Formats: sequence, structure tokens, C-alpha cells
Amino acid sequence: MKLVTGCWHSHEQSGQLALIAVGNSLRQDDGVAAVLCQMLPCELTAQLCFFELGPYTGQIKDCLTGHKTGVLVDSMSGGGQPGTSVIVDLTSLIKSGGAMQFKLSHGLSLVDELYLAGQIASLPEQVTLFGVEAADSGWGEGLSPVLQNALPGLVEFLARHIELQLSLGKAQSCLSLQT
Repeated sequence: MKLVTGCWHSHEQSGQLALIAVGNSLRQDDGVAAVLCQMLPCELTAQLCFFELGPYTGQIKDCLTGHKTGVLVDSMSGGGQPGTSVIVDLTSLIKSGGAMQFKLSHGLSLVDELYLAGQIASLPEQVTLFGVEAADSGWGEGLSPVLQNALPGLVEFLARHIELQLSLGKAQSCLSLQT
């Protein structure tokens, strides 16, 4: 069953968690976020609001507004082992307008965009980035063999992170997984 984009809660009440997939599916591994989110267990995705933005990140503010927690999923190029992932707590960076030590594969300054969004809207108390190190972000459809092989571990790690966010309402620490 395909995960549908949108909120399940009414506009009068807040949602627990906004899961946002960012990336361009026409640039190989840059499209990993949507693939990962679509592979999450239905029992888990029934508890959250999902937004698949593709490369159009200008709507992140609207997706996060009205939620207690936000999890952004994106590919990155931080120089790490392709197929590995990292969870970064963006909350303090958003509040201070600080910079991340790695760049996302599409060159977007996500923290700057979230910082500006926080100036005009009420963002969740907790926002984390689930970043996946890309092997190939060149033009082409489908994930590289490295990311294809890493998918089961990445899906499991993302599911555990979301479960933690749902149960605690915030991330406890930065974690990393090598597959």
C-alpha cells in the first residue's frame, strides 16, 4: 500500500509527527527519502503525517506547522560511507541559525530555510534530520546498488527513530548506523 501525502488530524488539533521526504528521484540516490518512507511498516505510518516534497522544499514550513515533532529524510554528501545514515537534532541549529557540518546532496541550506520558517511560523519543539549518505546523485532513475543493498537496514533504523520520536516526543541523541 502506498503511503499517502498529507495530515490525518484536523486543523483544529495538532499532529504528533510530520515525516517529510525530500529529494529528486531523477538524481538516483537523491531520491532515497521517498523510497525509505514508502517502505516503512503500515502500523507505524498510520500514526504520522507524511509529506513527499521531492525537490520542492519551500513547503517544509507548512508541513511542520501544527505538529509536535518533525523528521526530515534526505540524502547527503558528508564524505561518509555511502549507504550509512546519521540522525541530527536540528532544533538548536534552527533556533540559532547555525550551520551543519555536512551538506545535503541538492545543495540546499536546510537549516537556513528552517530558521527563516521559524521566524514566521510555529515549528515543532523537536526537528531531526535522518540523512543517508549517497553513493551517486547523478542524473538517472533508481537508487545505486550500494543504497539498494542498504535499504533494509536503513528502513529499520528510520522506523526505530520514528518510534522513539512518537514515544518520547523528542530525540535522545544523535545516532549513526553503518550497513
